[in-house]
Parts: sequence; C-alpha cells; structure tokens
Amino acid sequence: MRASRGPSPRSERTWSCRRTESKVLALAEDIRARGGNALGVRADAASQADREGLVAAANDAFGPVHILFNNAAVGSIPIDRTIWDNGDDIWDRAVQVNLMGPYKLASCWSHR
Repeated sequence: MRASRGPSPRSERTWSCRRTESKVLALAEDIRARGGNALGVRADAASQADREGLVAAANDAFGPVHILFNNAAVGSIPIDRTIWDNGDDIWDRAVQVNLMGPYKLASCWSHR
C-alpha cells in the first residue's frame, strides 16, 4: 500500500493488499487514475496461502519486488478496557497479523 496518495510517477509500480476486496480494488483504481501503475489483491496477512498468492500476483504483474512497505495490522483495545481484558483469541490474532504477518510476508519474498 502506498504511504502517500499523491501523484504517482508512471514508472512506479504499486501493489496493495487488504482483507476487503472492494477497498483494495478502489485504492488500486485511485492510484491508476492518478497516473500510477497499481495492482490490488485481496489477502489476509495471517494466511500463508494469501501471502504466497500475493507474492505470485505481484511478481506476475510487475516482476521482482525491490521495496516492501509492510504495514499489516489488526485490532485495537477500546479505551474503556485494559489490555488485560482481552482473551487469548484477541492476542493470538494480533500476534499472527501484526508481528508474524509482516515477518512471514517478507520471508516469502526472500525465498524467491
């Protein structure tokens, strides 16, 4: 995902992923409308199959990836609760997406 939604140089190739297909396709279309070259892929950073599919789609569309801007994140704690009020399921999902997702996604590229 682009860190900025400003004008995109024509030589820049951007791919983006989100769990919600409509949102990622809209973002890719917005980048293309600004002159960029973009691919939007529905993927969940916690899913190995999704990560591998994302890597394959990006490589098929654009060739080798040279820069990975990885900002997968999920979850928040409501302000009226403490971190101790969350069950293991919340923490397991947060660790899988927020910590392991970026690590494993980068790992998919390092093995190409």
